[in-house]
Amino acid sequence: AAASGDTEEARARICEAAFLASIMGVVGALLLGLCTPWVLNLVLAPDAPARAFAVPYLKIRALSFVPALFSTVGFAAFRGVMDTVTPLRVSLVSNLINLGMDPVLMFSFGMGISGAAAATVLAEVTAGAAYVVLLFRRKLMTASSLLRVPKFSRLVPLLQGGAAVQLRSVALNAAFIFATRRAQEMDTSGVSAAAYSISILFWQLGGVALFALQSSASILIPSERVRKGGGPEAERAVADRLLVLGLGMGILVGCLQFAALPVLSAFSTLPEVARHRQGFRNMMRISGKLLSLLGVLVGASAKGVSYVHQENYLENGVEFNPAGAPSVYNFFSKWEFFHGGDPTKGFVDYVTAEAAMSDRLINITEKGVWMGVDTVNQVPWGSRGRKSVRLESNRRYNSGLFVISMDHMPTGCGTWPAFWMFGQDPQHPWPTWGEYDIVEWIHEEKSVSTTLHTNAACGQEHLVPGVQMQASWNRGSQNNPADNCDVNAGDQYKNQGCSQKGPENSVGSSFNANGGGTFAADWDPVAEHIRTWFWPAGQEPADVKQKNPQPDSWGKPFSYFSLSPEKCHPGHFKDMRIIFDTTFCGDFAGDPGLFKQHCPAQAQKYRNCDNFVRSEPQAFKEAYWSVTALDVYQRSEAQITIPAALFSASSFGLVSSSVSRDDHSNHNKNLLEQRVKELEAILEQKDQELEELWETLRAAGVKRSEAGVQSQSTSDSMGGGKLKKRSRLPPGLGQGMLAAGEAAAPPQPGAGQPGEGQPAARRRRRTPNQDVRSSIV
Repeated sequence: AAASGDTEEARARICEAAFLASIMGVVGALLLGLCTPWVLNLVLAPDAPARAFAVPYLKIRALSFVPALFSTVGFAAFRGVMDTVTPLRVSLVSNLINLGMDPVLMFSFGMGISGAAAATVLAEVTAGAAYVVLLFRRKLMTASSLLRVPKFSRLVPLLQGGAAVQLRSVALNAAFIFATRRAQEMDTSGVSAAAYSISILFWQLGGVALFALQSSASILIPSERVRKGGGPEAERAVADRLLVLGLGMGILVGCLQFAALPVLSAFSTLPEVARHRQGFRNMMRISGKLLSLLGVLVGASAKGVSYVHQENYLENGVEFNPAGAPSVYNFFSKWEFFHGGDPTKGFVDYVTAEAAMSDRLINITEKGVWMGVDTVNQVPWGSRGRKSVRLESNRRYNSGLFVISMDHMPTGCGTWPAFWMFGQDPQHPWPTWGEYDIVEWIHEEKSVSTTLHTNAACGQEHLVPGVQMQASWNRGSQNNPADNCDVNAGDQYKNQGCSQKGPENSVGSSFNANGGGTFAADWDPVAEHIRTWFWPAGQEPADVKQKNPQPDSWGKPFSYFSLSPEKCHPGHFKDMRIIFDTTFCGDFAGDPGLFKQHCPAQAQKYRNCDNFVRSEPQAFKEAYWSVTALDVYQRSEAQITIPAALFSASSFGLVSSSVSRDDHSNHNKNLLEQRVKELEAILEQKDQELEELWETLRAAGVKRSEAGVQSQSTSDSMGGGKLKKRSRLPPGLGQGMLAAGEAAAPPQPGAGQPGEGQPAARRRRRTPNQDVRSSIV
C-alpha cells in the first residue's frame, strides 16, 4: 500500500497489525504466566537449582509481550516505507538500555535474576513506546484508526505473513533455548549457564548491526527490481554484493566483540564464571559470521509474486495450415461473434463469424490478427448501421494479467473502439459483475481512457493523480473528478463510471504513426487493485518481451484503482469476458456536442454522427485493429529459493522451506485439471437436462426447430425484449476463408489528422448474454 502511495490503506494496515499485536501479546503474556512450569521444563532440568530464580524471571518477562509485538509492528511499518534508519536507532537504544540496566538492577539494587528480567522489560517498553510515538508523528498511525476494530478478513493476510516472518525468530529462540538447556545440563552448579547468559548479551548487541543488514537486504533487492527493472539477474547481483558485505560485517563484529571481552569481567568476578566464559568467546567469533550470512540470506529470500502463463490467444504467433495459408481458426475459435443490436446504441451492424469472413472484416496476417469494418458500402436506410465485429472471449476470468500488443488501432471521426472486459448473466445484469474498460477512446483522440463501471459502493476519491497513478481524472457533469465507479453517481454523467485519462499518443492516429505499443492490465483481487500500464513500441520491459512479466518492476502505472473492501470490494468484478469492438456514434461518440467538438467539418456537413457514418465508407479505412500479441497470466506466490549449500539445517540448526516456480506451475496445473473435470461434469448435467427438456417438448408435439428458436429467444432477450445473437466460428471455415493460400490484404494505412477532446466515458448498460459452455476461471 505504501509503495503505491495509498497512505490511507497503509495506515489502516499498520493499525490492524497493532490491534493483532495487542491481542496476541495479551494472550502470550497470560500463557507464559500460567504455564511457567511447563516452559521451564523446556530449558531447565527438573532438579536444576536455577528453577527457583527462573519462575520470577519469566513472570516479569511476560510483561514485555505486548510492547515487544508493538516493536515488531513498528519495525515492519518503517521498513515498508523504505526507512531502515529509524528501526536501527530504536533497536540500538533499547539494547543499550537493556545492557546498561542489567548490572544496575541485578547488583546495585540487589534484584538478582529478576533485575535482568526487569531490564529487558524496560528496554521492550521503551522500544514499543518509541515506535508508537514515531508512527503518530509520521502520521502512519492515528487514534481513530487505532481504535477501530478491523474485520477478520483483513487480519488473515497479516496472520499468514506474520507466521512466515516469525519463523526465523522462533528458530533462533529454539536454538537459544537448546543451548541454555545444554549449558545447564553440563554444569548443574549454574556456573556455565551464568557464563552463557553474560556472553549472549554481547552476541545480541553485535547482532543488532547484522540484523540491520538483513533489513536492508529485504528492501534493496526489490528496490533494485523496481528502480531499474533488472529482473532476476540484477537481483542476484545485489544479493551477491550483500553476501560479501555480510561476511565482512560478520568478521568486523566478531573482532569488536573479541576486543570487548574484558568488559565481561564487570558482570561477574567469580573465577569459575570467567573460566567458563572462555568457551563462549570462541563461539561468538564464529556465530557473528554465521549471523551475518543468515541475515542477508533471510533478507534476500523475500516473498514475491510470479505469474503463470495461462493463455496465448495468438498461439505463439501466426500459425499456417498444411497448404501454407495462415490459419484464422486458431485465434477466432476462442471467441464468440456478438451479432445483436448494439447495447451502446451505436450506429453499427455487428455481423456473424461467417459474414465477417465473407465480407473480409477479419483476417490473419503475418503480423497477427486483423479486425476491421466495412469501408466499401454506404449504409442503406433502415439498416442497423455500418458493418463491424464485436468479439467476446469464450473464457471468463476472475483475475489476471492481460498483456496486449498492437501496431494499429481504429481511428477516425465517428468511431468508438474499445478493448475491455465485463461480466453478467441473466440473474446478474450489468453492472452487477462490473466492467473494466482497459483501452477506450472516441473519434480521433490521442489519449486513452481507462474506466471502471459498477453498482453502488465503489469509490476512488481517495486516489491522487501523480501519487498512485500517472493519469488524471476525466471530468464529471459538474466538472468534478469522475472518481465514483457507480454508474448512477449523482455528480457524473449517466453510466460514466470512474474514468482516468492516460498518456498522449496512447491511442488513435498518433499511436499508429509511432508503430503501436503494448498495454498491460493487472486485475488482482488478492493485492486489491486494478492497474494498467502502456509502453510505446520498442519500449516494453525485457520481462514483457520474454513473457515473464514482473509488474512490480514496471514503476507507477498510468491507471490505478483500489479494490480494498472499504473502498471498492473485489466482488464488484466477477466472471468477466474480454471484448474487442468497434462501434460508431452511439450514446458517447454520437453525442451532438462531442461530435461537433471532435469533428467540426463532418458535423457541419452531415449535421449528426449517424449521417456521416452512413454516407462515407472511405472515411473508415483506418478503423481496424492489428493485434500482434495477447497473453493472459495468472498470479502465483513465489519465493526465492536459497541454495542448500549456503543455508541448511545442518549449518544453522534451522529449517528453511521455499516453493519454486515449477512447484507453483504444477500446483496451478493440478488445480486447472480439477476445474476442467468439474466443468465437464456440469456440462454433462446440462446436456442431460436439455435432452430431458427436448423429450418433454417432443412428447408435447413441438417441432425441434421451433423449440430451438424459443429457447434462443428466452436465454438471449432481457430488458426491452431485444433478441441478442452470437455465433461461433464454424470448424473448417478458417481454412476455407484463405483458400489457395491467399490471405485477404487489409486496407493500407492512410493519413488522418488527430483531434483533441475530453472523453466523458459515458458507458451504458450492456445487454445481458449467457453462454453455458463459457469456461470460468
